Amino acid sequence: MRIVRFLLLMVTCLWALPALAQRGETVEFNGGYTMVIPDGWEEVNQFGAGSLFENGDSSILVLDPRAMERILDDETPVNATEALMIAYEAEYDESVDDEILPLPSTPFDAVIYTAVERNDVFMFATARVGDNLFVTLDAVTPPDEIETTLTAIIEMIDSFEGDDVVATAGDDAATTTVSTPAEPCTVSVDTANTAQLRVGPGTNRSSVAFLPPNVDVDVIGFAVADDGSEWFLVDKEQAAPQSAASELWVAREQVDEQGDCDAVGEVAAPPIVPITSSNPPPPPASSSDPAPAAGGTTVGGSIVPQSGRWSLTLNANMAVSCSGSNSVTVPTVDVFGRVNFVADISTTGDASVIIVDGDRFVFQGGNMYMGNFDFGGTSNSQLRLTFTSATSLNGELVFNETLNGRACSATVYMSGRR
Repeated sequence: MRIVRFLLLMVTCLWALPALAQRGETVEFNGGYTMVIPDGWEEVNQFGAGSLFENGDSSILVLDPRAMERILDDETPVNATEALMIAYEAEYDESVDDEILPLPSTPFDAVIYTAVERNDVFMFATARVGDNLFVTLDAVTPPDEIETTLTAIIEMIDSFEGDDVVATAGDDAATTTVSTPAEPCTVSVDTANTAQLRVGPGTNRSSVAFLPPNVDVDVIGFAVADDGSEWFLVDKEQAAPQSAASELWVAREQVDEQGDCDAVGEVAAPPIVPITSSNPPPPPASSSDPAPAAGGTTVGGSIVPQSGRWSLTLNANMAVSCSGSNSVTVPTVDVFGRVNFVADISTTGDASVIIVDGDRFVFQGGNMYMGNFDFGGTSNSQLRLTFTSATSLNGELVFNETLNGRACSATVYMSGRR
C-alpha cells in the first residue's frame, strides 16, 4: 500500500540523527545538486530521497531530482503543475487539480498546493529546475508560521543549483502572489452539557458525551444529515479522550465557531459505528474458522468485504520505541502528514485473498487478513486488517527498522469504511 511505503520514509526521518548541517550552509543532493539552508532552519536528516529540515514546529521535506525521477517514473510532465499533481497523488493517493497556485519570486516554474488540517498547514511545492528536472518540497507548519515557512520554501528553490539546472519561469513569475490558507476551524461551548457528542452525524446516532466547556476543539470534517442538519466531525482526543467511540460528531447549531468553518472538507457519513475501547487484537483461530480448502488454500471468513474505494482513518497517536529506550507516543499527523487515506480493496472469489492497492493480503482466520512488506535491508512492516462488517474494518500497522544497530518499531491503529 502507498501509505505503508510513505511510512518507511517518514519514520526514518522521525528517528533522525542529530543535526547534519546548519543554516547558511550548502546541502548536496544526489546527482551533485545543491541548495542553501535558509536562516532559522537546520538539516536534521539525509536519506536516499533527499533531506529533512526543521525550524521549531515547522518542517520541510525536500525530494531531490533523483527521487522525483523515481516518483514520476515514465511520465514526462511539461511543467511544474503537472509534476506536482503526479507527485502528490503518488505520495498521498489523493488527487489535486484546482487549487494549485504559482510561487512568486523564483527563477523557476514553481507552484504550490496548500491545505489546512487540524492545527497545521500543509504546503506541497514543486519546481521545474531544468529540462525534465523537478524538485518537490513537502512542508508542515503551524498557521502562525505560514509566512516563515513559505519564505523558506521560496529561498530553497531559488538557491537550487546544478550542472543541468536552468531558469524556467515565465516573464510574469515575479509578480504572482500566493493566497494565504483559510484559518483552521475550531468549535467550543460556554456551558457544560449543552452540545451532545454523537458517534455519527444525526440525532438518530448514539450520544456518548458532551463537548467540554471553554475548550477549543479542532474540526476535522463536515457532513449533512438526512434531515438537512449540519454536523462537525471533531478531534476525539480533544473533545472526549475517555470515550470509546470511534468518531465524535457535534451539531453545528449547538456550538460556537472560530476560524473558517465553511472551508472544512465534507466527509462521508459513517455507518452506525460500534463503540469499542480500542482496535481489538485479532481473535485467535478456532475450530469455527473456515477449514483449508483442497490444495491448501485458506477460505475467507464469514464476512466478505465489499470491493471498491475504502476510506481509512489513522488513530491520532502512534507508539514508537527502540530497544533500550522507553516507548513514546507520537502524533500520527507528524509522521504521515495527515490521518485520512483512501485504498482500493477487491476480493477474490473465495475471499481467501484480498487485494489492497495492488498488494495481496492473505486470510489468517477470524475475518483478519495480513500483508507483509519487505523494503530490503532491515526494514519491513506488517498490516493487519480485521473486518467487522462488509463495509467496516479495524487495522494495525507495525513498522520495523534497525537504526544505528538498535531494533525500532512503530505501531499505529486505524479504522476504515466502504
